[in-house]
Amino acid sequence: MFLWESPEVLLFAACFTLRGYADLRSRYNEFMEELIAMNHMEPVCTAASQAYYMQHHQIIKESSVTTKLRVVFNASAKTTAGKSLNDVLFVGPQLQPDLYSILMRFRTHRFAVTADIAKMYRQICVSSKHVDLQRIVWRRDPSLPIQDFRMLRVTYGVTAASQLAVKSLQQTAKCSLKSCEKAVAVILKAFYMDDLLTGASCDNELKLLQRNVSEILSEGGFELRKWASN
Repeated sequence: MFLWESPEVLLFAACFTLRGYADLRSRYNEFMEELIAMNHMEPVCTAASQAYYMQHHQIIKESSVTTKLRVVFNASAKTTAGKSLNDVLFVGPQLQPDLYSILMRFRTHRFAVTADIAKMYRQICVSSKHVDLQRIVWRRDPSLPIQDFRMLRVTYGVTAASQLAVKSLQQTAKCSLKSCEKAVAVILKAFYMDDLLTGASCDNELKLLQRNVSEILSEGGFELRKWASN
């Protein structure tokens, strides 16, 4: 079992208790409670034969249109066994084209469009056999006892997360019930992680492409947002 023995690490990961940071803690709690409400994280009361506990902390981006504060997880922290979760995971092969190729193709379109996928990683379930390797400790208030949780979805900070997310995105396109070869090709070749950069020769073609790509990805639970075009 992978566990930390340091209470300082557990307490730091569990709750931000410094005075003067009530607003920060409120936003942190809001993010964590959303994970629970959306069934992306669940409390656990039992021990596991094999478990890994991740540290977590906030990243603040006030310029973000959607989420100003995000909680990120650290699966690179060493355990008492001297290894981290990321140490024992494969990164996986690169599945998407390089950014240079995507940008070069993007510049060839007369009408361009961009978008990104909402909460891309969190649309992908982790096998029930492996969720205990994504445990955390947290409490919404320092007066409450520390509680164990486990992440049920692909988690940012785990080394295999990017490959799993891209693989799921591409598999959604390949298995789509909607037979639109052009839209499938766009999903396979015009995404850089969760960002779409593509276009068409006329506005009607672009609108059709937008609709077809959105419908295909919705079959896998991927929602495109932040649409922008020239």
